[in-house]
Amino acid sequence: MERGDGSELRTQLYLAKEIEILDKEIFDELLELTRKISAMLYKLIKTRKEKF
Repeated sequence: MERGDGSELRTQLYLAKEIEILDKEIFDELLELTRKISAMLYKLIKTRKEKF
């Protein structure tokens, strides 16, 4: 998953919530997961750039 993909996924989650495909509880959980994964990817990319 590229860094931009996380933003795209969050956009899709917001749209799904707006048209009531996802309820608030599931939306919140998935949104938090995308944020955590994005942070992990950022740290991984940063570490790889520093070491290689």
